[in-house]
Amino acid sequence: MKNLNRLKVFNSITCFFILSYLLGVPFIVFAQSFTVQGEVRFERRGTVFVALVDKESFRQPDKGIAYQVFPPLPEGQENPGKSSTLSFSFQEVPAGTYAIVGFVDTNGNGKLDTGLFGPTEPWGMSFRASRPLFRAPRFEEVSFTVPEEVRYFSIELR
Repeated sequence: MKNLNRLKVFNSITCFFILSYLLGVPFIVFAQSFTVQGEVRFERRGTVFVALVDKESFRQPDKGIAYQVFPPLPEGQENPGKSSTLSFSFQEVPAGTYAIVGFVDTNGNGKLDTGLFGPTEPWGMSFRASRPLFRAPRFEEVSFTVPEEVRYFSIELR
C-alpha cells in the first residue's frame, strides 16, 4: 500500500513537469542581469560623480543602486575650453526602471551644491526630452527600463 502511494506521488510530479514543458510554463526562473554604460562630457575641472538610481534614490544619488567616482583629470589630459569625456559602466544591473545622475564637484566638497535657482555646479541626467528650465526634472522624464531600453548613454554635465 505504501509503495502504491509513492507511485501516485511520483506520477503526479512527473505529469506536472511534462504538462509545464508542453504548455511552455517555466517552472525554474533564472535571474538575469545587464550592463548599462555610456559617457559623460564636461568642461570644468573637478571630481565627476555618476550614479545609477531608482525612483526611491532619485533625489539622493549617493544612496543609489551603484555609483562611480572619477578624480579630476591630470593637467595634461584636460582640454581647456573644450569638453573632456569619461566612460562609465554599471555591471550586473537587474531588470527594472532606473535613471543616471551625474555632476562635477568643482569645489571638492563631495556633493552637488545648490543655490536659490538650482545647482551651482555642472550636472546632467539620462534625459528623454529636453532639460527643464525652471524646475528639477522628474524621475519619469529621465528614467529608462532595463532590459527594454538598455543603450549607450551620452550625458553632458553643464
